[in-house]
Amino acid sequence: MSESVKKGAASSFAKSLAMPILIIGAVWLMFGRAIGYDFVNWDDPVFTYQSPLVSGRSENPLREAFTTASAGYYAPILWLTLRGCYRLWGADPAGYHALNVALHSLNAALVYVLLRRLGAGRMSFPAALLWALHPARAESVAWITEIKDVLSGFFCLAGAIAVIDSCNDFLYRRGGIRNRGFIAGVLLMILGFGAKPTVVVWPMSALLLVVFAPRLAKYKGRKDETIDESDSQRFRRLAIYFVPVVLIACAFAIQFHAVQSRAGVTRQGLEATAAQRFLLASASIRFHLEKTFMPVDLCPCYPRPVNVGFGNPGFADAVVVSLAILCAAAVFWKRKPWLTVALGFFVITMLPMLQIIPTAIAFADRYTYLASILLFAWMAVETDSLATRLCGNAAGKISAAFLAAAIAAESLLAAPSLEVWRDSASLWSSVIAWHENGAIGSRWKRNSDTAEILLKARINYATALHRAGRLAEAETFYRDALRQFPDSRPLYMGLARALIDKGELVESENLLRYVSARWTDNPIADFELMRLYLKKDDWQSAEAVLPRAIMIPGWNPPVFHFWGQEFMRLGRPIAAIACFERCVRDCPGDPDFRLAHAEACLAAGRQSDARASLEKCLNLDGGNERAKAILGRITSGQR
Repeated sequence: MSESVKKGAASSFAKSLAMPILIIGAVWLMFGRAIGYDFVNWDDPVFTYQSPLVSGRSENPLREAFTTASAGYYAPILWLTLRGCYRLWGADPAGYHALNVALHSLNAALVYVLLRRLGAGRMSFPAALLWALHPARAESVAWITEIKDVLSGFFCLAGAIAVIDSCNDFLYRRGGIRNRGFIAGVLLMILGFGAKPTVVVWPMSALLLVVFAPRLAKYKGRKDETIDESDSQRFRRLAIYFVPVVLIACAFAIQFHAVQSRAGVTRQGLEATAAQRFLLASASIRFHLEKTFMPVDLCPCYPRPVNVGFGNPGFADAVVVSLAILCAAAVFWKRKPWLTVALGFFVITMLPMLQIIPTAIAFADRYTYLASILLFAWMAVETDSLATRLCGNAAGKISAAFLAAAIAAESLLAAPSLEVWRDSASLWSSVIAWHENGAIGSRWKRNSDTAEILLKARINYATALHRAGRLAEAETFYRDALRQFPDSRPLYMGLARALIDKGELVESENLLRYVSARWTDNPIADFELMRLYLKKDDWQSAEAVLPRAIMIPGWNPPVFHFWGQEFMRLGRPIAAIACFERCVRDCPGDPDFRLAHAEACLAAGRQSDARASLEKCLNLDGGNERAKAILGRITSGQR
């Protein structure tokens, strides 16, 4: 190879990397500050350090991730990823945030590559930036729990690119599908299902892109190529290859829906008629399109619309918008294929979030993470085409100026959206302000269910104040909220916890006894009474409530381990054994809990039980010197 050819190849390679690197840099410039943010008390703890699939010790974590669910969520790849994060960073939020930002920056680069494959040409760069820096992306990037979005997005985008590349010759009838590339793309999509099961529609989204890639590429690219078959013919040729991955997607969807139903996430029995579900789907399409093109008045927790019917003006205009979308897709199909494909891609990718199966949260900014990609591509392509028709040779500068202004406007709007996720107090204070202060243009606030959201926001905001050590503010907020919501058990419990930490044990005990007597179906009050009595060294009262306190649902081995140690300190090994048994039940793969159980059994004179726990401890951790020493003493007949 001649020197000039080598230099040309190197220059071409450098140019091909320049745009993705610039996009990655822009994402880090916008979202990098999230690394300094905290966990928020909305799902972050239960998806990270409080999840047994993440922080718990297991004899077989790989099998556990694929056979169990946590937090009402079946997503084995997600749980394995978070488990790896916990091993690296523990309960330090900085590492999780860094991973979210890194994945989103890679996704932005992949969007650029994908749009280049689809023929968006020079408009791929501004379109990728418009998507990546959109204010709605703040929720997916800055909220640790939504690693689901960025992780599944990475696999889905990489899979779509691999599939398009493998089908390139097939589309233009120059040869068959390259099997290795296609299989790699399918496997990447399946990994996406395991990161976030709601992306199970992605094979259909990818099929849409592959089928219509030749038509989209006529914008800037293969003008010399001839499309010698109809789209329906191309679809029939391609669809058979997607059947296996669609069947796997269906299996994931069924499993995920079953887990969500058992966890109570889906709202069974609500909006059950076909007409109501159609109205909700229409409302969802309209709402998310509006927030995509007018990203103002964003809120982390939107109200759920009520009175779902044709008589509700909010639903009437949603139906009109949905019908207008269908008409636009049909009318402009031949002249503006980017618009039609973008709308089709949006609806297909949004299918799981269109409330066909009603869920607790009807609308959310994060729902458009993947669905909105082609809308920005259409916007950029249409801007360039319009500038070319109107301005001729100056089109490039005109379209570049317009798109640069749009990107700058997005960046200004994204900054405050990002700050919302700085910590729990910031998050919930913004939700409360949005719902109470008359947000701009929020039609659903006039006819929606806001009381439940406001109650949740107040509870979580007061909890955030409490955990930040601002006990006086937390107490005041709890008392004010109780005057408005006197039947809220979480508010009573929150006030009691704040009073315990302030040292006002008499009032907190009275509150907890009131809660225990009023709500007899849940041992949460006894759980807190245990903490109060152990703080007072009142072992008799603590032992009295232990049988109910230990029945509290959820995964709490660190708490029960602490209680067991407190009972050992007070000389009550039988009570300690009950606590350590709960630890072992919750986390059977942790040798430290087995050792603690053995020591309590030994203190209670139950040497056979102590021996069994020590042997199990050594099976899990053969190098545990303390367990070896205690077992040696038992074997030699010493106490």
